[in-house]
Amino acid sequence: MIRTYRGFPVFFLVPYFLVFSVAGWVILQAGKTDSFLWVNSHRQSWADVLFPYFTHVGDGLFNLGITLLFLAISYRWALHFLGGFALSSLLSVLCKEWWFKGWPRPKLYFEQAGIPIQFIEGVTVHSYNSFPSGHTLTAFSVFALLAAWRPQPLWSIAMLILALLAAYSRVYLAQHFPVDVWVGSFAGLGCSFLSYQLIEATFSKHQPHWADRSLLSGMK
Repeated sequence: MIRTYRGFPVFFLVPYFLVFSVAGWVILQAGKTDSFLWVNSHRQSWADVLFPYFTHVGDGLFNLGITLLFLAISYRWALHFLGGFALSSLLSVLCKEWWFKGWPRPKLYFEQAGIPIQFIEGVTVHSYNSFPSGHTLTAFSVFALLAAWRPQPLWSIAMLILALLAAYSRVYLAQHFPVDVWVGSFAGLGCSFLSYQLIEATFSKHQPHWADRSLLSGMK
């Protein structure tokens, strides 16, 4: 039974691309605004409490924290997380500061359209640089690599669910349109996959002696 594709678990990749395809079809059919308004009108008390905190798994600090944690597990994997973070951050900056700079987020977009939307009290909602979702980029980069680190079915599916929840939280909190997180998820997965392939190819060629060591192994 095939469990991985070039190091990434199929139990992460296959369900992801199924969700990606269905979500893309829904966004295409409903459009940018109606797909957002549907999410915005379906609120739950538990989500109002959870998502303002859980959304921070898409922060750069969370990624760097995972990278530092893996220094104690494996230098190879710490480098994978650092590489994924570097690529996803670079792509996010290029999109937000150059290619799609100034694109309105839902708050500004619907204010200008005269359409009221719901917000969660205490959450700071931004107005510009909507495309793509940087938090989703980072979250998918991190959780895809966590799935690759331990390519077991239940673990892989759990990592995918966490990544999808992080993406959904960005729409739920009115920070992004669904299309922003849809593209961001694919870009984040792509960044982690590309970084992983480049680093593994380099290790395979040069075989550094330190790659499979860690801070903890160095203390023994």
